[in-house]
Amino acid sequence: MHTTNTNTTPASMDPDGAATAPPDGLAKYTTILVDPPWPTGQQGKYGAASKYPLMSLERIAAMPVGELAAENAHLYLWCYPATRYIAEDIMRGWGFRFVDEFVWGKDQFGLGQYFRHAH
Repeated sequence: MHTTNTNTTPASMDPDGAATAPPDGLAKYTTILVDPPWPTGQQGKYGAASKYPLMSLERIAAMPVGELAAENAHLYLWCYPATRYIAEDIMRGWGFRFVDEFVWGKDQFGLGQYFRHAH
């Protein structure tokens, strides 16, 4: 799973400040950052598939991200323009709702799917 969780402190702590596992054995996090290896349009000579293995959309959607989320958790799901609406569907499947987006401005153009983007 190509996932990074930015919150290293579990949502539940004992009185001494030590982490305690929830009853189901999974830690619950208030902030989750997910950077899946999207397959859409990434198989070409310069695509992501030439650098690392990609996951099918079904495998990405099946990741247990929602099970790791504390109540009112924030999810930051990286995607690129060609996967924008697919990412929203996957996000909803994990139990999140879309609220807003950040755009990562880059100082050079990427490959793009139709247009070359600098984000």
